Amino acid sequence: MIKMCGIILILASSAGIGFNLSNIMRLRLNELAELKKMILMLRGEIKYTGTPLGEAFGVIARRTKGVYSELFKNTGMELNALSGKTLPEIWKEQYASELMKNESHLSDKDFKWLLQFAEGLGYLDKEMQLGTIELYMEQLDEIIEAGTKDFTKNSKLCKALGICAGLFLTIILI
Repeated sequence: MIKMCGIILILASSAGIGFNLSNIMRLRLNELAELKKMILMLRGEIKYTGTPLGEAFGVIARRTKGVYSELFKNTGMELNALSGKTLPEIWKEQYASELMKNESHLSDKDFKWLLQFAEGLGYLDKEMQLGTIELYMEQLDEIIEAGTKDFTKNSKLCKALGICAGLFLTIILI
């Protein structure tokens, strides 16, 4: 009876690990889509209303929900405070905060992309900022497309490997 409970626990936990890895990949894609929406909103704020960057970040934070609304809100507040810090410095500080560490599912590569995005904003004129946003929107589309391909391929693999690992451990222990 105890062996049977152990086998069930091993199978359940290893399958759970596989399903969790698959879920993390899906959450990353959802967060990238959320960022795309927020950057599109930022483009609109700059292009059509001429809103200053600090205010634009605040407006976007109020109009959206999710992990990155807090990042945009805090970045906007810091920019409006005129602390003398550059946008990339503020962005890096806010992204490295405890909230973002716990809730974000983006990879280090994604974070470097976000930091490059922040470096391209803030010190240029309106047209250059819009050009920078367009460039990063194209790159974000490529990242999302590659992530979707990886997800469809690796999601099933993670789930199957989790289950197979549980079966393998069960066979070894028996």
